[in-house]
Amino acid sequence: MNFPRKIINACGFEILKINKYHPTIESHLKILFDALSIDLVLDVGANNGGYGTMLRQMGYKGHIISFEPVKRCYKALQETIGNDKKWIAHNFALGPEDKVLTINVPRSNDFASFLDVTDGAKEIWATDFSAMAQEQVQVKALDQVFEFLVRDLGEKRNIFLKMDTQGFDLEVFKGAEQSIQNIQGIQSEISVIPIYENMPDYIESLSCFRENGFELTGLYPVSRNMQTLLVVEFDAVMIKQP
Repeated sequence: MNFPRKIINACGFEILKINKYHPTIESHLKILFDALSIDLVLDVGANNGGYGTMLRQMGYKGHIISFEPVKRCYKALQETIGNDKKWIAHNFALGPEDKVLTINVPRSNDFASFLDVTDGAKEIWATDFSAMAQEQVQVKALDQVFEFLVRDLGEKRNIFLKMDTQGFDLEVFKGAEQSIQNIQGIQSEISVIPIYENMPDYIESLSCFRENGFELTGLYPVSRNMQTLLVVEFDAVMIKQP
């Protein structure tokens, strides 16, 4: 190990070749999007637009269609989008079928969910679930709105489906049974330690995606229990196999 590298390591950093190791999800997505020629991202569970902002910052110039059912988050999302002509938002959720559901909205927007929070999650994030409110939101199946979403975009698109719905990702996926044939890659937030009651664990989630033809290209930790060091959630990135 050379001297400059020793100094860098002593400061808590490491030098990695991005094209070889894909050290961050941003670097991985950039390489993946280029390889798949992705030009449309379906951003399910957009919150205030953080994911779309990340895509723009990493150089993605294609279309983004975001879905966010919570009113205050949708308002913030619209402000984030601003004058971006290739980024639009819809104020409804995606799920297995068309219906109205009650969503739990805590003080922290990051944890809005159709499911109830587990006691274990409350211990890990002691203050984030206070001031719980509820909203009635419209849920639609992707299969029911897919043609409407893409019809004004012209030629056939190379589509990436991102899901971050706080325990509801497999329900979104169930509603995309027909649409999934048009999707080249997916990203799903999967839980090793359940944050919500009755949510699928990571094995069930990965098995479902694999059964539908998707294989892993990357797993990136989202959160961990800092006392035990156990990973709570991963972002799983997958591509469709021929």
